[in-house]
Formats: sequence, C-alpha cells, structure tokens
Amino acid sequence: MRSALERTGPIVLWIAPDAVAQLTQLAPNIRSFIGSSIFLAGPEPGIMSDKERENRLEELRQHYQLSDQEIVRRAKAKELPPEPHFVEWLVLLGRGDLV
Repeated sequence: MRSALERTGPIVLWIAPDAVAQLTQLAPNIRSFIGSSIFLAGPEPGIMSDKERENRLEELRQHYQLSDQEIVRRAKAKELPPEPHFVEWLVLLGRGDLV
C-alpha cells in the first residue's frame, strides 16, 4: 500500500543502513516509490568526494538558475516546493536542518 504514503510535502523514513537493504529485498514497491532519494546521515562525510559534491551543486544551480544563498533563503522562509532536488541541494550544502 505504498499509495498510503502519497501526500504533499516531504516524507522522511529514518531507518538504519542495514534496514535499507532489507527494504530493497522485502518491499520492492516501497523502494521503487522512494527511487534514488536515499541519503546516509551520519558523522562521516559520505561517499561523494568534495569535487563530486561541487559538480552536483553546480548542476543544480544551472538547472534551476538559482544560487545556494537563494535556496537557503527560500528554505528558511518555507518558500521551497517539496521537491527531492531541493532537499538534495540543502543536504549537499550541509543545511539538512532546513529540510
């Protein structure tokens, strides 16, 4: 019943990394609903290098024609649409607190 998850605004599933593997195996319909929007939250910097992170940020800046400062300003003002790319952008900027 993945359709029960459909609503406006973001949905956050906070689960352990090993549970993500189980989710993929045991609940493929939920996994397909989530898509590629899986992020590892933790003290380590993650699997992206600084160069990869900067390249992705530049792709987002060019695609949306917005600056990092504008994204942060809009997030603080609660003016960002609940789109995965904006969540990703904030996380890549180290501003997951604004999600």
